[in-house]
Amino acid sequence: MLVAMSGEPGTQFSDIWGLVSFSWSMPEDQKMRVRRTPPLPRGEPEEIPFPEPKAHCKASEWAERSEELNPEGEIETDSEEEDEEDETMGIESEDSDSSEDEEDLMEDSIKTELSTLSFTELQQLQNRVGMKAFNQMLYRAPSATQSTSAPGKAATQSTSAPGKAATQSTSGLGKAAPKRTNKNRPLEMSAKQRVPFLRKVVPVKKQRARDPRFDDLSGEYKPSIFEKTYAFLDDMKKEEKEMVKKQLNKVQDPNRKQELEQLLQRMNNQEDAQSSRRRERERHLQFKRQQRERVRQGSKPFHLTKSAQREMELAEKYRELKRSGKLESFLGKKRKRNAVKDRRRMPTKQPA
Repeated sequence: MLVAMSGEPGTQFSDIWGLVSFSWSMPEDQKMRVRRTPPLPRGEPEEIPFPEPKAHCKASEWAERSEELNPEGEIETDSEEEDEEDETMGIESEDSDSSEDEEDLMEDSIKTELSTLSFTELQQLQNRVGMKAFNQMLYRAPSATQSTSAPGKAATQSTSAPGKAATQSTSGLGKAAPKRTNKNRPLEMSAKQRVPFLRKVVPVKKQRARDPRFDDLSGEYKPSIFEKTYAFLDDMKKEEKEMVKKQLNKVQDPNRKQELEQLLQRMNNQEDAQSSRRRERERHLQFKRQQRERVRQGSKPFHLTKSAQREMELAEKYRELKRSGKLESFLGKKRKRNAVKDRRRMPTKQPA
């Protein structure tokens, strides 16, 4: 108000100071009426209905002029607004109570009608309406419409009986997830569930090691391509094998000699395993070529069993031994092993 009056052109400093000093001497009811004047919109200043006070204006004259503008002298306060709100809330609460009474009467009438029906009629009604609607009607399960239509009632029930709400949620058709009875309360867990020894307060993502050899991002493993790419490793292994043989001939320490012998044996075993895998791969490819040739000729392809594969491997092994001249020694060792097995199986003479 001071800004609005002082903003007029032609206002002197003495007039403003008189208005300030006069506002201190105003009674409280006049101050309240002056404070509750609506704010002016932005733009050009508008005229204010109160008369312009001057330095010689007295408090009695100001009160008379203000009474002329507002003869009733009524001052709106916040208490009247609160009374109006209470009245509206009371009307709404009465409407909600009446609607709740009507719903209770309707439910009672439905239950009485259902109690007079037979089992066959109840079964027919259940098939016609549906299991979910029938259970809601019979056991009074809370639906989504009821929860949305009466939020105040649900809040009072949750604050008055939190344990009851939890039991109702768990005693329904399906086990619902645990919920908080109030958003300002912590989640109440069931005491029937055993607490784990190591509780996960903050979930931490488990770190997993990634091996690029067995990762799909590295591509598919193909033995033939791998052998061609790393063929230089075979030459390096041969050189290392020759070095181990030379050291084995020169060394005198028995422990060191035993270690070198084990290393040389392991190298030989690796070479034998690699050559056997290569031969098996070649046999598999040869069998595939034969199958394609049979299909071209019109015959049906057949599946090679494991016993047939073992026979083919044994025949290939005998051919390789015969080619290298080690067949006789291999057969002799095999005869000795079989003889030992036969002696173990023969019955021994019982002592008299």
